[in-house]
Amino acid sequence: MTHTRTILAVLLAAVAMACTQNGGHIGRLFGSWVLESATCDGSEMTMPEDTETFWSFQSDLLRVQLADKHHTAENYFGNFTELPDGLLRLDFEHTDDNNPDGGGQYAAPQWMGFPATGIFTLRIVSCDSKRMELIWQNKEGQLFVYKFSKTW
Repeated sequence: MTHTRTILAVLLAAVAMACTQNGGHIGRLFGSWVLESATCDGSEMTMPEDTETFWSFQSDLLRVQLADKHHTAENYFGNFTELPDGLLRLDFEHTDDNNPDGGGQYAAPQWMGFPATGIFTLRIVSCDSKRMELIWQNKEGQLFVYKFSKTW
């Protein structure tokens, strides 16, 4: 009986330790968000046909996924930092031996109006457990508004 209790205690401890991320705080952005709408200077943007765009946040990593109706997906990776005053900094300047600076899997989501590479600062207009709205102004002065819904 003692042997069974010891095994049970070890298993419970392992499960409890697996549930903690970043000191227990995973942040309000954590999880996956689907793009519901995007506008540029007030006009609805045209997204690639029959696709959905997902942004997934974990730790300081951002995965942007363009998925089609057949569940084929293209994934792009960057880093993010939530700054004071409701700002969100996205960094798409990474490289490796197979991908140039801001290229390949490290490119920014160009179909959303971003250049392929760079560091972009967006304003978090609103963010709760179900919805998020971001705005970004590019160097040319165009104003982009992105509205997301939380998927998980």
